Amino acid sequence: MHAHRRTYFYLSGFDSEFARLSLGTLIVAAAIEHARREGAGAFDFMRGREPYKYRWGAIDRPNAMRRLWL
Repeated sequence: MHAHRRTYFYLSGFDSEFARLSLGTLIVAAAIEHARREGAGAFDFMRGREPYKYRWGAIDRPNAMRRLWL
């Protein structure tokens, strides 16, 4: 998903049978490169603290929600 100069990467998959091929790494690299070409200023892995995200340089950012009761 891409909006407002930010690309959001969500719900990638993993199949342990193909782990040795590093297909996920290739897909993330291609997604980041595509986002860059499209003018994205940020690549957001969204929520979750999976180790692969930090290998790409992800940093934790606070996320807040506000509910208004009328």
